[in-house]
Amino acid sequence: DLTMRRRLTETGPRQKSSESDSARLVLGLNGMLSDWEWELAYTYSYNRNHEYGEQGFVWTPRLQEAINAGEFNPLATTQQGDVIDDISVSTTRNGKSTTNAFDGKIAGDLFDMPAGSVAMAVGFEYREEELSDNPDELFKRGEIFGTEATEAYGERDQTSLFIELAVPVFEKLEAQLALRYEDYSDFGDTTNPKIALRYTPLDNLTFRASWGEAFRAPSLVQLGLGPSQESPGLVDAVRCPLTGLEEDCTAQERTVIFSGNPDLQPEESTSYNFGGIWEITDGLSVGVDYWNYDQEGLITSDTQYLVNTQGDDPSVVKREPTDANGVPGRIIEIYDQFANLGSQTTDGVDLDVQYTMNTQSAGEFGFNYNLTWVNSFDQVREDGSTRELAGEYQHPEYRWTGGMDWGYTNWQTSARLNYIGEYQDNIDAGATGTIDSMMTLDLNVTYIGFDHWSLTLGANNVLNEEPSFSAADFMGYDQATHSAIGALWYGKVSYQF
Repeated sequence: DLTMRRRLTETGPRQKSSESDSARLVLGLNGMLSDWEWELAYTYSYNRNHEYGEQGFVWTPRLQEAINAGEFNPLATTQQGDVIDDISVSTTRNGKSTTNAFDGKIAGDLFDMPAGSVAMAVGFEYREEELSDNPDELFKRGEIFGTEATEAYGERDQTSLFIELAVPVFEKLEAQLALRYEDYSDFGDTTNPKIALRYTPLDNLTFRASWGEAFRAPSLVQLGLGPSQESPGLVDAVRCPLTGLEEDCTAQERTVIFSGNPDLQPEESTSYNFGGIWEITDGLSVGVDYWNYDQEGLITSDTQYLVNTQGDDPSVVKREPTDANGVPGRIIEIYDQFANLGSQTTDGVDLDVQYTMNTQSAGEFGFNYNLTWVNSFDQVREDGSTRELAGEYQHPEYRWTGGMDWGYTNWQTSARLNYIGEYQDNIDAGATGTIDSMMTLDLNVTYIGFDHWSLTLGANNVLNEEPSFSAADFMGYDQATHSAIGALWYGKVSYQF
C-alpha cells in the first residue's frame, strides 16, 4: 500500500477574488421628559460576500479519472496535454450576516445627597442576528482537492437590560454601581454586576478602581461552523518517541477536520483594576493602571494538545494501520472543534503618558506613549494542567505605541510607532527559537481648509516592514500576532454638515 501526500503545483497557487457589500442604517430619536434625557434607536446592518475560486482548484473525481486513465502522473513534476485544464474548476461561496437591533435609555438625577446628586441611567437592547455560509455543491460534496467547506447557519435573539447609578459618596469620592441582565435565545440568562470608585484628593491627581463580572456567549460561527478542512503544522506525539523520524518529530501539515460545537457553554469572567492619573504640569499627564482578568469556560481549540493526549483514539485521530512492530500508522485526519477548554488568568500594567505643547509660531504639538506589560498569563486546561504563556508563542510581554500629532493653520499631521516585543516560538510545534520584535510606522496628513470638507492622505506600515519569522507556522510568521500586509496607502474625503 502507498499513501501519498502531494500539492498540485501544476495548477498554480489557489487564487480567489471576492466581492463584498455592506450597509449600516441607524435611526434615532432623543428628547427630554421633564429633567430626564431619553434616547431611542433602531439599527440595521448587513454584510454580503461572494467569493470566486479562479485558479488552483481541482475537482477530485476528474483528477482520479485522469490518474486511472494514465493522463495524470502523480509521480511526475510536469503533466502532458490539456489534463490540467480538464481537472481544474471554478468555485463559488456566498456568505451573509444581518443584524436588527432596538435600544433605548433614559438618564437623570434621582435625588440630592450632601456631596451632590445621585444620577441614574436605565436602558434596554433587543438584538436579532443571523449568519449563513453557502459554498457551492462541489465544496459541499467534498470534491475540491485539498480543501473543503460545508454549509453553516445560525441565528439568535438577545434581550438586555441595564441600570447604572453614579453616587457622590463624599466631596472627592464618587461610586458607580451597575447591573446588566441578558437573555439569549440559545443560552438562557445571566446577570452581571460592576462597582467602580473614583477618588480625587487633589485637582491634578485622581485614583480609580473597579470590579466586575462579565459574560460572553459563543459566536454563531463557533456554534454553527460546518466541518471544514485545515492544515496546521503539528507534531505526531504518538509516533515520534517510537520512530524518531523527522516527519513525526517536527511540525508537518496535518489534515484537520474542524467544526463548530452546538454544545458550547458561555465564557464567564471576573476582573478588577486600580490605578491613577497625575497631571504633573499643564499639558503633561501620566496614568498607570494595574489590571487582572480571570476567565472561566474559555472557548478555543488546541489541536496539538488534542494529538498529544488523544492521538491514539481513532475517533479523534484517524491513522493508517499499525505496522508489524506495533507502531501506529501515520496520521490521515484529525477531528477537532471549538470547546470550553478550562480557564485562564492574566494580569499586567498599562502606562499612558500624554503631553501637549502650544507654540505661537509653529502650531500645536501632541505627544503620547501607551505601553502594555503582561505580567502573567496562566492557562489551565480541563485536566488541571497549567502552562504560563506570558512571553510564549502568540503572547508577547510588551506592546507599545508612541505618537506625535502636529496641527498648524489648516493642516493636521500624525505619526505612530507600533511595537510588539519578542517572544518564544511555538515549542509545541517543535520550534525552539525566538520570534523577533516588530515595529511599524503609520503616517497621515489632513487638510481642513475647505468649508465642511476635509481631505486625508496616509499610510500604515509606511516602511513596508515584513512580519518577524516563525519556524513553527507554515506561512512563516505568527498570523495571530503579526500582519503580513506591507505599506498600505489610503485616502479619505469627509464632508460635515
